[in-house]
Amino acid sequence: MTTLLRKISRRQSVPMWNTRPWLRCLLLGAASLSMLSCKDTTPVSQNASPAAYSALPENDKPASFLNFLEVEGSLPQGSFRDGSEQQLFSLIETTGGGCALLDYDRDGQLDIVHAGGGFPDLKLEKLSGYPGNLHRQRNAWKFDNCGSEAHVDFSRTYNAAVIAADYDNDGFTDLLVTGFDALQCFRNQGDGTYEQVRAIEDSLWSSSAAFFDADQDGDLDLYVVHYADWSWTNNPFCPSQTDPNRRDYCGPTDFRGLPDRVYENLGDGTFAQRTPEGLGDEALRGLGVIAADLDGDRDTDLYVTNDVEPNLLYRNDGPFRWTELGRRASVATNDQGRAEGSMGVAIGDYNNDQKFDLWVTNYADEYCALYKGMGRMSFSYATNAARIAVTDERSVGWGTQLADFDLDGDEDIVIINGHLERYAPYHDQRPQLLENIDGKYFVLSALDSKFFQTPQPGRGLATGDMDRDGRIDLVVTRINANFGLIRNESQGQGAYLSVRLVGTQSNRDAIGTVLTLKVGERSWIRQIAGGGSYASTNDLVVHFGIPAEQAHASKQSISQPGTASLRVDWPSGQTTEVAVPKLDTEILIIEGE
Repeated sequence: MTTLLRKISRRQSVPMWNTRPWLRCLLLGAASLSMLSCKDTTPVSQNASPAAYSALPENDKPASFLNFLEVEGSLPQGSFRDGSEQQLFSLIETTGGGCALLDYDRDGQLDIVHAGGGFPDLKLEKLSGYPGNLHRQRNAWKFDNCGSEAHVDFSRTYNAAVIAADYDNDGFTDLLVTGFDALQCFRNQGDGTYEQVRAIEDSLWSSSAAFFDADQDGDLDLYVVHYADWSWTNNPFCPSQTDPNRRDYCGPTDFRGLPDRVYENLGDGTFAQRTPEGLGDEALRGLGVIAADLDGDRDTDLYVTNDVEPNLLYRNDGPFRWTELGRRASVATNDQGRAEGSMGVAIGDYNNDQKFDLWVTNYADEYCALYKGMGRMSFSYATNAARIAVTDERSVGWGTQLADFDLDGDEDIVIINGHLERYAPYHDQRPQLLENIDGKYFVLSALDSKFFQTPQPGRGLATGDMDRDGRIDLVVTRINANFGLIRNESQGQGAYLSVRLVGTQSNRDAIGTVLTLKVGERSWIRQIAGGGSYASTNDLVVHFGIPAEQAHASKQSISQPGTASLRVDWPSGQTTEVAVPKLDTEILIIEGE
């Protein structure tokens, strides 16, 4: 009880899931009792066997084809370091950093950029940065260190998120790196090197960011998320939950939040701070942001995740005009009206109803939040109905993504976990793969994959098809450890379609574009979003999985008109409709052509 009270006082959040099993079931209500067993669903130890934490009856478990393998030794000098060895116990050490998947040299293969973190200089009372690195893929799963040659060096300050986007519309992907007291911009020169430019002046602690076209003028503007007011003079002593005589990291409620910022792209390689109408100067502890069209009107909305404060949903009402709808849309809190410790965020259509859903990772003792899209900026809390609660392991969730990892036509969920308290009993935590069962509910999967059974200090996640085999792979960052390159070796019987978009009237990266694939009688929607996951950037190639039945029928009759088609709704208002000539391939679509 003493430990619980300490957690409540530090997080200012009282999850009902700490109650006894019978009371937990009672609080869920009769509707949820039909989906959740009232036996003890308390998450098990991180050291439990895989069989111990699947609460579904044996005959309710489908055969799973999901399998992942960590590729060893391919990424030298690939670590994020937090500087904790200096014993400063600064809040910035807890949040970690991320990575980006991009084809920086346009050779057709995905490369990796990762943040380096940093360390405190105790004498100068300054936070310095490690440079991070760029890894160029020369062929499948083989990489060269190119950070120095490409002039990629983030050491100006303690650095965290890596946001990749073509903000100057020249066809080469640029970089923005968040950090403790500066944003760093690196413009891709197109010759294999980057030039660091002072495009934005921002001295607040920035955690994440998202590029998106706020005013629909064809270039990418920027939303920057700021976290907390930690400083050298505001670094209080906080006791460990396991030993009150030993120091540990303070919780977020010991610090005030900082206001986020919006920057307009001026079209000349620089940005100017804007004060948008409806976007308040409220100071919250922000950790994540995703930019996407959530109401189908072709302009880009924003969803911001905050730490133990309500999440924010901004509806785009025109150039630099927004209306905040978080509580009205039911995505600000959990279903009990309580703000949670939210970090990672993703968008998808988990139940294939042609409406986009939101997914948020949360702190330990709080379930991750699944918000089912109901249309026109309205959502329903679906964590219980989709059996997310049954998969809970009391983990602290960070990087995350919805993707069809097994090519069965529905989007699964991957979560990268790791506790932030130094002396937490389960500091290292297993990542999780939640397999989507027919768009109805989720089960823990990939239980035979060593990666998903190995506790680790995870933070960032970027996803993409590294070897162009149609299966989505993972890149994961960890605290004070090499980051992981995880190959998807799942053996599903379905097919895939990958789509690369190039905007002309819209922004070149096509952020905010909605795609609808129809194969036979079934349809799927996807969207290119800005931001998302945690402190990381996914590959912008859009991926569809097609289940075996539709894939087989389509391959038998692919030459017949109307068998498979793709609709692309661009932010500019244009629509492209094309017949899909075959599956198991990647196609390129240029706006207006």
